[in-house]
Amino acid sequence: MSTYSIIIVETYTGGESQSKINCGTDQLIFSTASDEAPAWIDSPFSITANGYQYSANLTNTSPPSGSLGERIESVIASGSAISLNHATPANITSISLSAGIWDVCAILAVEGIITGTSMDGSISTSSATQGTPGDNLVQIGLWNFSSAQMLSIPSYRMELSGSTTVYLVANVAFSLGSAYVYGRISAARTG
Repeated sequence: MSTYSIIIVETYTGGESQSKINCGTDQLIFSTASDEAPAWIDSPFSITANGYQYSANLTNTSPPSGSLGERIESVIASGSAISLNHATPANITSISLSAGIWDVCAILAVEGIITGTSMDGSISTSSATQGTPGDNLVQIGLWNFSSAQMLSIPSYRMELSGSTTVYLVANVAFSLGSAYVYGRISAARTG
Protein backbone atom coordinates (compact mmCIF):
# COMPACT_ATOMS: atom_id res chain seq x y z
CA MET A 1 0.00 0.00 0.00
CA SER A 2 1.34 3.44 -0.94
CA THR A 3 1.22 6.38 1.41
CA TYR A 4 0.20 9.71 -0.08
CA SER A 5 0.56 13.08 1.58
CA ILE A 6 -0.04 16.66 0.47
CA ILE A 7 2.35 19.26 1.83
CA ILE A 8 2.13 23.00 1.23
CA VAL A 9 5.67 23.99 0.33
CA GLU A 10 5.41 27.73 -0.04
CA THR A 11 2.73 30.36 -0.37
CA TYR A 12 3.36 33.25 -2.75
CA THR A 13 1.86 36.68 -2.63
CA GLY A 14 -1.17 37.16 -4.83
CA GLY A 15 -2.87 33.98 -3.61
CA GLU A 16 -0.72 31.41 -5.50
CA SER A 17 0.64 28.42 -3.62
CA GLN A 18 2.79 25.48 -4.56
CA SER A 19 2.05 21.99 -3.20
CA LYS A 20 3.81 18.65 -3.30
CA ILE A 21 2.40 15.10 -3.27
CA ASN A 22 4.78 12.38 -2.08
CA CYS A 23 4.19 8.90 -3.47
CA GLY A 24 6.99 6.62 -2.32
CA THR A 25 10.13 8.21 -3.75
CA ASP A 26 8.21 10.20 -6.41
CA GLN A 27 7.12 13.77 -5.88
CA LEU A 28 4.40 15.47 -7.90
CA ILE A 29 4.50 19.25 -7.64
CA PHE A 30 1.62 21.51 -8.63
CA SER A 31 0.70 25.13 -8.17
CA THR A 32 -2.61 26.84 -7.72
CA ALA A 33 -3.77 30.38 -7.98
CA SER A 34 -6.88 31.48 -6.14
CA ASP A 35 -8.88 31.67 -9.38
CA GLU A 36 -7.41 28.66 -11.29
CA ALA A 37 -7.47 24.87 -11.20
CA PRO A 38 -4.22 23.24 -10.06
CA ALA A 39 -1.51 22.98 -12.73
CA TRP A 40 1.15 20.27 -12.46
CA ILE A 41 4.78 21.41 -12.67
CA ASP A 42 7.55 18.98 -13.73
CA SER A 43 5.17 16.06 -13.55
CA PRO A 44 3.69 13.48 -15.92
CA PHE A 45 0.21 14.42 -14.63
CA SER A 46 -2.17 17.06 -15.91
CA ILE A 47 -5.65 18.13 -14.94
CA THR A 48 -8.30 18.62 -17.62
CA ALA A 49 -12.04 19.18 -17.63
CA ASN A 50 -12.38 15.37 -17.89
CA GLY A 51 -10.13 14.60 -14.91
CA TYR A 52 -6.50 13.66 -14.43
CA GLN A 53 -4.29 12.50 -17.31
CA TYR A 54 -0.97 10.66 -17.19
CA SER A 55 1.58 11.31 -19.93
CA ALA A 56 3.17 8.39 -21.78
CA ASN A 57 6.83 7.48 -21.42
CA LEU A 58 8.46 9.48 -24.22
CA THR A 59 11.82 7.70 -24.07
CA ASN A 60 12.97 4.30 -25.30
CA THR A 61 13.33 2.88 -21.79
CA SER A 62 10.99 0.26 -20.37
CA PRO A 63 8.81 1.16 -17.40
CA PRO A 64 10.17 -0.18 -14.10
CA SER A 65 8.66 -3.17 -12.33
CA GLY A 66 5.26 -2.36 -10.86
CA SER A 67 4.60 0.52 -13.27
CA LEU A 68 1.90 0.76 -15.91
CA GLY A 69 3.27 -0.60 -19.17
CA GLU A 70 5.64 -3.08 -17.50
CA ARG A 71 6.13 -5.98 -19.92
CA ILE A 72 7.07 -9.59 -19.18
CA GLU A 73 7.54 -12.28 -21.81
CA SER A 74 8.90 -15.75 -22.42
CA VAL A 75 9.84 -17.11 -25.84
CA ILE A 76 10.52 -20.67 -26.97
CA ALA A 77 12.23 -20.52 -30.38
CA SER A 78 11.64 -23.04 -33.15
CA GLY A 79 15.01 -24.67 -32.41
CA SER A 80 13.79 -25.46 -28.87
CA ALA A 81 10.26 -26.60 -29.83
CA ILE A 82 8.41 -28.85 -27.39
CA SER A 83 7.39 -32.33 -28.58
CA LEU A 84 3.69 -33.08 -28.07
CA ASN A 85 1.73 -36.28 -27.64
CA HIS A 86 -1.62 -36.67 -29.42
CA ALA A 87 -4.44 -34.75 -27.70
CA THR A 88 -2.42 -34.13 -24.53
CA PRO A 89 -2.17 -30.50 -23.31
CA ALA A 90 1.41 -29.44 -22.53
CA ASN A 91 3.11 -26.31 -21.20
CA ILE A 92 5.15 -24.53 -23.84
CA THR A 93 6.49 -21.84 -21.50
CA SER A 94 5.35 -19.69 -18.57
CA ILE A 95 5.74 -16.27 -16.99
CA SER A 96 5.42 -15.10 -13.40
CA LEU A 97 3.18 -12.07 -12.87
CA SER A 98 2.87 -10.02 -9.68
CA ALA A 99 -0.41 -8.72 -8.30
CA GLY A 100 -2.20 -6.28 -10.56
CA ILE A 101 -4.14 -6.09 -13.80
CA TRP A 102 -2.41 -7.61 -16.83
CA ASP A 103 -3.24 -8.05 -20.51
CA VAL A 104 -1.73 -11.36 -21.63
CA CYS A 105 -1.42 -12.57 -25.24
CA ALA A 106 0.42 -15.35 -27.04
CA ILE A 107 1.42 -16.81 -30.39
CA LEU A 108 1.98 -20.51 -31.10
CA ALA A 109 3.37 -22.48 -34.03
CA VAL A 110 3.23 -26.23 -34.67
CA GLU A 111 5.74 -27.96 -36.93
CA GLY A 112 6.21 -31.50 -38.12
CA ILE A 113 4.99 -33.77 -40.85
CA ILE A 114 1.66 -34.81 -39.39
CA THR A 115 -1.88 -35.73 -40.21
CA GLY A 116 -3.84 -33.67 -37.71
CA THR A 117 -7.30 -32.36 -36.97
CA SER A 118 -6.85 -29.40 -34.60
CA MET A 119 -4.47 -27.26 -32.56
CA ASP A 120 -5.46 -25.42 -29.38
CA GLY A 121 -3.56 -22.63 -27.64
CA SER A 122 -4.45 -21.44 -24.13
CA ILE A 123 -3.40 -18.91 -21.54
CA SER A 124 -3.87 -20.66 -18.20
CA THR A 125 -3.03 -20.32 -14.52
CA SER A 126 -3.11 -24.14 -14.17
CA SER A 127 -0.21 -26.20 -15.50
CA ALA A 128 -0.96 -28.17 -18.70
CA THR A 129 -4.65 -27.20 -18.48
CA GLN A 130 -6.66 -25.77 -21.35
CA GLY A 131 -8.82 -22.70 -20.98
CA THR A 132 -12.31 -21.91 -22.22
CA PRO A 133 -12.92 -21.68 -26.00
CA GLY A 134 -13.64 -18.10 -27.04
CA ASP A 135 -12.20 -16.74 -23.79
CA ASN A 136 -8.61 -17.77 -23.13
CA LEU A 137 -8.40 -20.64 -25.63
CA VAL A 138 -8.12 -20.43 -29.43
CA GLN A 139 -8.50 -23.44 -31.75
CA ILE A 140 -7.66 -23.89 -35.42
CA GLY A 141 -8.29 -26.82 -37.72
CA LEU A 142 -5.28 -28.67 -39.10
CA TRP A 143 -4.82 -30.79 -42.17
CA ASN A 144 -1.92 -32.72 -43.62
CA PHE A 145 0.99 -30.31 -43.62
CA SER A 146 4.75 -30.11 -43.54
CA SER A 147 5.28 -26.40 -42.78
CA ALA A 148 4.54 -24.43 -39.61
CA GLN A 149 0.93 -23.65 -38.76
CA MET A 150 0.37 -20.69 -36.44
CA LEU A 151 -2.30 -19.26 -34.17
CA SER A 152 -2.45 -16.21 -31.94
CA ILE A 153 -4.31 -15.74 -28.69
CA PRO A 154 -5.59 -12.16 -28.44
CA SER A 155 -5.28 -10.05 -25.32
CA TYR A 156 -6.78 -11.73 -22.26
CA ARG A 157 -7.34 -9.57 -19.13
CA MET A 158 -6.11 -11.08 -15.86
CA GLU A 159 -6.79 -9.45 -12.47
CA LEU A 160 -4.35 -11.03 -10.02
CA SER A 161 -4.35 -10.61 -6.23
CA GLY A 162 -0.87 -12.08 -5.79
CA SER A 163 2.10 -13.55 -7.67
CA THR A 164 0.82 -16.04 -10.25
CA THR A 165 2.44 -18.32 -12.82
CA VAL A 166 0.72 -18.03 -16.20
CA TYR A 167 1.25 -20.85 -18.70
CA LEU A 168 1.14 -20.99 -22.47
CA VAL A 169 -0.53 -24.36 -23.10
CA ALA A 170 -0.74 -26.19 -26.44
CA ASN A 171 -2.73 -29.23 -27.49
CA VAL A 172 -2.56 -30.85 -30.94
CA ALA A 173 -4.84 -33.65 -32.12
CA PHE A 174 -3.07 -35.74 -34.76
CA SER A 175 -3.05 -39.33 -35.96
CA LEU A 176 0.25 -39.68 -37.80
CA GLY A 177 3.68 -38.12 -37.46
CA SER A 178 5.28 -35.94 -34.76
CA ALA A 179 4.21 -32.49 -33.60
CA TYR A 180 6.56 -29.83 -32.20
CA VAL A 181 5.27 -26.56 -30.78
CA TYR A 182 6.98 -23.26 -29.98
CA GLY A 183 5.84 -19.71 -29.28
CA ARG A 184 5.72 -16.66 -27.07
CA ILE A 185 3.59 -15.51 -24.14
CA SER A 186 3.72 -11.86 -23.08
CA ALA A 187 1.96 -9.64 -20.58
CA ALA A 188 1.64 -5.87 -20.15
CA ARG A 189 0.62 -4.30 -16.82
CA THR A 190 -2.49 -2.18 -17.30
CA GLY A 191 -3.41 -1.55 -13.68
